[in-house]
Amino acid sequence: MYIFSFTQENFFKKIIDKQDMVCYYASVISQVAHLNKTRSEGDKMFEIDQRSRIPIYEQIKNQILLYIRMGIYEANEQLPSIRTVSQQTGINVNTVKRAFADLEAEGVIYSLVGRGCFVSRDAVKNTSIADKALKEIEPEIHSMKSKGVDKDSLISMIERIYSEDD
Repeated sequence: MYIFSFTQENFFKKIIDKQDMVCYYASVISQVAHLNKTRSEGDKMFEIDQRSRIPIYEQIKNQILLYIRMGIYEANEQLPSIRTVSQQTGINVNTVKRAFADLEAEGVIYSLVGRGCFVSRDAVKNTSIADKALKEIEPEIHSMKSKGVDKDSLISMIERIYSEDD
């Protein structure tokens, strides 16, 4: 049974049986419930890995995108303020501001002067970020191919990375 198909709206494919499907949905529901509880209690929602090679502003962007895709933040819903995110994470205000500015430039969020930032109506349907990511990785894949990395190894690595989210 296919749970996800590789389309512009869904970014991975996974074949699982009914028992795995139930476990998968239970895991997702548990994660969403935990994040909603965290959000409603005003606790820290953003996890920043200071040792990661991924820039901090990208980590913030990725988490906001994930929360939007999971339905934690819905269309036209207000996001936490830049200052709040900065205080909760201990990250410089300018770094958080850059993450929000990038999301706004990509059409995922919009800001209203004096009111804050909100999720765009078409944020979930916005494929510009995925398209950009695919363009960015293409030269790396060509490089891997020229270095002898076979297609099956690449696919295996992708499947392993996507299974980590389960």
